[in-house]
Formats: sequence, structure tokens, C-alpha cells
Amino acid sequence: MTYTWNSAELGDTSPPASREITDTDIAEYCGAARYENLVYTNQPAARETGLPGIVAPPAMVLAFAPPRLSDLAGARGCSLPPNLSQNPVGITLRFQGILVSHGDTITAQTSLTAKEERDGIRYLTFTITAHNQAGQPVAEYDVEYLWEGPENQL
Repeated sequence: MTYTWNSAELGDTSPPASREITDTDIAEYCGAARYENLVYTNQPAARETGLPGIVAPPAMVLAFAPPRLSDLAGARGCSLPPNLSQNPVGITLRFQGILVSHGDTITAQTSLTAKEERDGIRYLTFTITAHNQAGQPVAEYDVEYLWEGPENQL
């Protein structure tokens, strides 16, 4: 069975997925994103700024808590259709004020939070929530995808 526009329901949610953040994860992300701020890669520099140690850049949430669309569809016993674009048309990040540090275990879930038709085009918005091992929210963000294909026509 395929996850379809008609079967997609607000509140559809992926199972939780956890990942421990390491210094290597942070350093590799910073290298790929060309972040040069030493608070992300150098313990003494991070501590000099008042931080407890190396922290992950806020945008790294997209790497350690990615949208889990296949898992969300799988929780419904479905596979993703080829007409759900895997390239988002919009991302809105909302940081929660809790920094992610090496050694933190981040648990994230993806939920369908909006299903809209605008100007004859269909969109699905998924909200990703991420918490650390203490249950504190570290990030929440929305990703909007275009529902493409022939059945997109209203």
C-alpha cells in the first residue's frame, strides 16, 4: 500500500528515532557547512565564551533530526509515493534555547501537521520535534513538501 493524499491524516507520526551526538559528528558537520566558529570544534574556545564545551550549530538539527517520512508512512503500513517530492519547498526552524552538546542523545519524531491545497497545488507540512536525553526540547521545525503528480490536479 502507498501513502496517498487521501490516506494522509493530520497527526500521522513516525516512531521516535534516537542518535547520540559526538565531537566527530559536530566537526564533520561544521566542515561540510564551512562553519569556522571555534565554539563548535574547540573545547577551550567554547569554554572561554562561557559554554560548558563544544556545542552543535543550531542548524545541525537538520542532520541529527531529519524528516523521517518513510518511517511515518511505514508506521501506517505504507510506502512513500513517487509523487511526494523529497525536496522541501520551505523550512521553518524554531530553536528551543537548549544547546546540543557532544554526548547528548537526541530523540526526534516527524508528524504530519498540515495538508493544504493552495492555487490548485497540494502541500504537506511535517513538523519535526527533537528532545535531548533529559526530555528537554532542543528544536522544532516544519518542512513543507509539494505533492506532485497527475493526482495533484484538483
